[in-house]
Amino acid sequence: MEASSCKWCGSGHPGSMFEGAALCQHCYQKANWAAKNPSLCNDCSRLLTDRDVIRELFSEYGTRHLQADRLAASAEAGCGLCRMFLLQDPNNDIARLQHIPLYLFATRAKGKEPELNSESVSAGDIDSFYFSSEPDQFRLNLSVFALHGDPAATYVTQRPLEPNLGHEHTNQQIRNWLNECLGTHSECTVPYGERPSQLPCLPTRVIDVGDQFDSEAKIFQPPSGTYENYITLSYCWGTKRFTTTTLENINANKQRLDLSSLPQTFLDAIMTTKKLGFRYLWIDALCIIQNSNEDKATEINKMGDIYSNATLTIAVVSASRVGEGFLQTTPRTTVTLPYRCPDGILGLVQVSTQKEVDLMQEPLYTRAWCLQENLLSHRLLLYTDTEVIWQCQSIPMKRPDTNHVAYENGDPNLDSSPFRRLPVNIVTPARTPNMTENTSVDEERYKIWRYTVESYTQRRLTVASDRLPALDGVAQKFRVAWSDEYFAGHWKRQFIPSLSWRRKWTHVTQFLPPLSEYRAPSWSWASIDHPVEFDFRYDLGNARGLGAKLISCVFDIDSGADDAAIIEASMIRATVIASLDYAHRGLIYLDDSPRKSSKQIADTFENLSDEMLSSLWCMLLGEGQCGSGKMMKTVALLLESANDNNFRRIGLYECSVRGTSKLWMGKNNRRRVKII
Repeated sequence: MEASSCKWCGSGHPGSMFEGAALCQHCYQKANWAAKNPSLCNDCSRLLTDRDVIRELFSEYGTRHLQADRLAASAEAGCGLCRMFLLQDPNNDIARLQHIPLYLFATRAKGKEPELNSESVSAGDIDSFYFSSEPDQFRLNLSVFALHGDPAATYVTQRPLEPNLGHEHTNQQIRNWLNECLGTHSECTVPYGERPSQLPCLPTRVIDVGDQFDSEAKIFQPPSGTYENYITLSYCWGTKRFTTTTLENINANKQRLDLSSLPQTFLDAIMTTKKLGFRYLWIDALCIIQNSNEDKATEINKMGDIYSNATLTIAVVSASRVGEGFLQTTPRTTVTLPYRCPDGILGLVQVSTQKEVDLMQEPLYTRAWCLQENLLSHRLLLYTDTEVIWQCQSIPMKRPDTNHVAYENGDPNLDSSPFRRLPVNIVTPARTPNMTENTSVDEERYKIWRYTVESYTQRRLTVASDRLPALDGVAQKFRVAWSDEYFAGHWKRQFIPSLSWRRKWTHVTQFLPPLSEYRAPSWSWASIDHPVEFDFRYDLGNARGLGAKLISCVFDIDSGADDAAIIEASMIRATVIASLDYAHRGLIYLDDSPRKSSKQIADTFENLSDEMLSSLWCMLLGEGQCGSGKMMKTVALLLESANDNNFRRIGLYECSVRGTSKLWMGKNNRRRVKII
């Protein structure tokens, strides 16, 4: 059955959306009527009131619910819980449950066990239950909560999501998190070395929000060396124009900001700053003069320090544009169920589907500038459209004690987790000189940098020329911590292995044209707009004395006139490899080349014209071990001749046939080359 089929009847002509599900017009009318005329079916009304059903809910096998035909009839008759399942079920084949019923299983809050043997059986402090369809392993998680004042609230501790994240309850929770961090987290107290003051130095300009009784705010330019706590804002600008600070209004903004002209996200940030007890807030659009290239260049260069020195960063996760704001949460569809209290009194609880969130798909995490703002901020408040999450160096993730939201890759220890923080020992300046020469520490730093680049290059940039500047704040901090030199996305001590970057294979069908303006030398991953990846399976070694060595490197992000890397390496013409038998040719990954399909992750020499092939060289980077086995991988840069005996990178060559590196043997193949 097609994915566009009606969720209820399976017809191929869904015409309307109801609670996020596509329905045909006939089913839409029935669902709309049922929502306006709620009437629980007998099975659902007994879930938390009938003693036998409650015992089954908490048993190993769960309680049996309805089959497909009765489920649909119950939903049409007004049962919100049955309708909730039908609309959320990802499987459109309604026939699969024709003879196999659903089962429901309950879970308890905080590991408490229900007293199921007493006469006054109650579900107790239930926080969730789930539908399970064993044949296709479908599981729909539902959270259970009680409203204040209801008899059930005495026994069910979970409460609904806050409709407004500016509520005092939420702000008090944030203040508790912050006080705990400031008072007990040594890793978070003095980031990136010693300060001349226990307070951070204020940036060039900040927004003075006043105290909680002030109705006005203004741009404040403090005297140099002013130390005070401040908050930063990380958010998505969006595509629509909004009020910023310019040369024309800077003086007026220093007197008073016109709050009525500011977008909602700025207003929410000002309000939150006040309620949390802070006076100063930094927002790039208001604290940097947007039509002054000189001011922008100066302040963007300071952004690494601005975010790393901030006491707290507000990260607006779910808003795709600055006009949306971040304090209002997204309403959830709920169903009311009767609930038997342990004392026999009947109360009411609310049930809603548990929201599953992949933060990496949220607007803020698709924005390139956000990465360094996230990594460099030592304390963050992640405002999603449902709740606030705390992050700091000591505690990568702390959230309200509820079961309303589940986060994909929520384990901060995973490389792919949005909650992962930079290890303190990796970003802390070495206290002894020999630490910078520690091979294991150096390799760990390089792995973190590679992962950072891979994550960063998958994000979007509004201005293509920001490819390097948007990560420069992180690079500046690493440069101090590692005592290493940085060249256009590469580190001197790991320069050769870092040249093994290539276009990410999961994005091979996406073709972005070559750059129209110079941005970085061809050996830098910043020279293309595609996501890139590195091969973590090998560490390029000096194979048979043939491995490449960096002699010198020059890169100037402003001029670019003399950008080049001079490398001593072994080189052979690409025609030598192209003439080998098929098994020994290996694969090439062109930096700017459209692919025919996502399965075609690399090119072969047969796809290159004779004219192009004749001008190409393969410069051996080295040879490394693949995984834990004995297989070795030979890696080389694919270069084309440029003017004045210079070369330009156009791709990467790899071959896993053992001994391939022998092709580069011979004194005549060893030379110094200049790659521009």
